[in-house]
Amino acid sequence: MLIERNQMTKLSNEVEHEALRLSQAGLTQREVGRLIGISKSPVGNVIVRDAARRFAPKPWNPSPTRLSMTDREEIRVSLDRNGALWNEARTVLEQELREPKVYFTLLTQLASGDKELGEITSRARLSPSQASKYLSVLENMRIVRRRLPVLATKETRGGQWHLDDSFFRFWFRFVFPYQDDLENGLRAADLFSGEVKPALADHVAPMFEDWARDWVRGRFGSRASSVGAWWGPSLHNLRRTGERSTEEIDVVGVGRGKVTVVGEAKWQERMLGASILADLRDHKLPALAQAGFKFANDVDVVLLAKSGYTEDLKEVESADPHLHLVDVAADLVGGPTEE
Repeated sequence: MLIERNQMTKLSNEVEHEALRLSQAGLTQREVGRLIGISKSPVGNVIVRDAARRFAPKPWNPSPTRLSMTDREEIRVSLDRNGALWNEARTVLEQELREPKVYFTLLTQLASGDKELGEITSRARLSPSQASKYLSVLENMRIVRRRLPVLATKETRGGQWHLDDSFFRFWFRFVFPYQDDLENGLRAADLFSGEVKPALADHVAPMFEDWARDWVRGRFGSRASSVGAWWGPSLHNLRRTGERSTEEIDVVGVGRGKVTVVGEAKWQERMLGASILADLRDHKLPALAQAGFKFANDVDVVLLAKSGYTEDLKEVESADPHLHLVDVAADLVGGPTEE
């Protein structure tokens, strides 16, 4: 099958199937490209997309309310050097990617939290163009994605890179860094009690925040057609004094060009108190306004806390129709209800 070079920007299904067949027969990307008359770059894209379909592991997503027996078993199998998931992430990446060590470095960074490109390049000792190339490959495999603040477009520069595959997040945070120790006698139970359990709430928090944004979409969709997170600089005077540098709001809902809903999602052991309202009022919402956002006259404030709410916060809710304290345990099971 011969195709004129550069004849098409998108390969047909027939060409993709032929490229995969030749690749699986052991030919290199360059050899495949020469045989079917295209460059090696689109051949590589075909192989990466196929790997994402065939090899991506089932997302690991422990219940935000509690660890079920199934969740505990998945953790145990991941930490057990004889378990089925011990080398799952390593196997996927080493089979499908060149320079797996570079990808391991990037994914280990992202496993502990979202990072901006500048932070990634500094730690990995890569140029921005190099890091962007590797991240783009992982993005095509649906392992990572670039997060942007609410209302930002794909053309917006910056953003944060997020490890989107929850199993990979767990494996690169809690398994990969300790594999040598586990192979040399560290008990999985001791690793769990010493490293995993103390950090598990922080690890689950991003998934809880995603759920919180979904909850707001389901409950306030008529008021907020766009829902996302927002982060940006603190108020200028606070930055000058060094008192605060950045702000982040877990949930921002926008309708008809104005902020209609804001919310915070807290996955913590202690009850959420009324001080969070002062933080929103005095620091976060003014920073949002400083960034150019306009506000509706009746902004709803939604709070979602794993461990419930203090009595003083409940009293404020009883007197304010625009403050909503979500019963997280009930709604995680039943889902949001429409008004």
